[in-house]
Order: sequence, then structure tokens, then C-alpha cells
Amino acid sequence: MRTIAEEMLSRINAEIKLLNYDNDITADDALHMVKFITPLYSQLRKLVSDYVFPTNEEEVHFFKEIKPNILDKYLYFSKVYSIEMKCPIGNNEIIKEYLNQELEELTRFFRDNLDFYQYGSFNWQVQN
Repeated sequence: MRTIAEEMLSRINAEIKLLNYDNDITADDALHMVKFITPLYSQLRKLVSDYVFPTNEEEVHFFKEIKPNILDKYLYFSKVYSIEMKCPIGNNEIIKEYLNQELEELTRFFRDNLDFYQYGSFNWQVQN
């Protein structure tokens, strides 16, 4: 399972590199990546539902490390697409106000969910 997921992640990263995305991603670019990632992620979900992990450690590693690396790219490009599609037409002041509101919403989301996204940075150990 690990090899399959890592190959999927490699394909996603190669597509990102091939399309030469920097920090300037258009709605079309983001939509392309969402459409590229969606079938891969669906395939991974189906494979995982039928798969029995040989050890608990491998299962934890998959769900904590590998799967999030694919899902985060999907979520990122989905959010970029959403922001770009909702961007109002107008002068720079209107667009700046819209982008600042989006930034405030993202900041609030991460602040409200701090425990969840910091979870991956902790090394949990059971004390006897």
C-alpha cells in the first residue's frame, strides 16, 4: 500500500512540476490539479478499504503520514480554485479587500483547529 500511495504522490508532484506552478496559480491551473488528483485519491480510498495492513504501525504511518500528503494537495488546489472563482471583478481595492477576508477566514480556521494540524508534529508515546 505504501508503495502505491507514494507512487501516486510522485505522480501528483510531477504534474505540479510539469505545469511549473510557482505561487501564481490560476483558477484553470487549480481546476486541472483537482481533476488530476481526484481519480488518484478515489483509487487510493478504494484500495485502502479492501486492504488489511500487516501491522498497526504501518496503518498508523499510512493514515498519519502518507494519506495526508495526497489529501493536502487536493484540499490546497480546491481552495485556490474556490478563492479564484469567487474573486470579484473590480479595481485593486475591491480585490484586495476580498483576499484579505479570505485570509482572515483561513487564519481563523487554522487558529480554531490548531490542535488538529499540530497533531502531526508530536511524537506520542504511551507511558507505563
